[in-house]
Amino acid sequence: MICDPDRPSLAFGSIRFLRELVGPESIVIEYGAGRSTFWLAKRARQVVSVESDPAWYGFVQSKIKNKETILYKQNSRDYVSSPFRGTQDPHIILVDGKYRKECFAHAWNKIKPGSWVVLDDANREEYRSWLAKYPPPTKCFEDLFGVFCTHFYLKP
Repeated sequence: MICDPDRPSLAFGSIRFLRELVGPESIVIEYGAGRSTFWLAKRARQVVSVESDPAWYGFVQSKIKNKETILYKQNSRDYVSSPFRGTQDPHIILVDGKYRKECFAHAWNKIKPGSWVVLDDANREEYRSWLAKYPPPTKCFEDLFGVFCTHFYLKP
């Protein structure tokens, strides 16, 4: 596997699928800023990302352009809810940061039908029983080694 610093740290299939979903009119919310933030910003109209690590927030903030918004929140309640404040209805929400269960649940309740919630590292053991409360993923992508596992949920 080649490590491309411009590529999000997601399963390859999920990146190909995101290329199909994210377009010039897309609004994306992202929990956990990083390489995916920059990648998404090249394709979407707007990216709103929330980050909890102060050093990483500073690094990403120093690299962003004007169509990305990076929020710094450590408190779980603010982290989960802040990206939705003042943001138009997102088309895609990428859950790839802290408080994943809470972020996924909040996103699922907030998005409109026809929008996507993407859960990275969906193969974690602690998510199995909790994810059973939701419809099965619409698409699943995993790398050959089981390191990256990304599930896509289309809101009916």
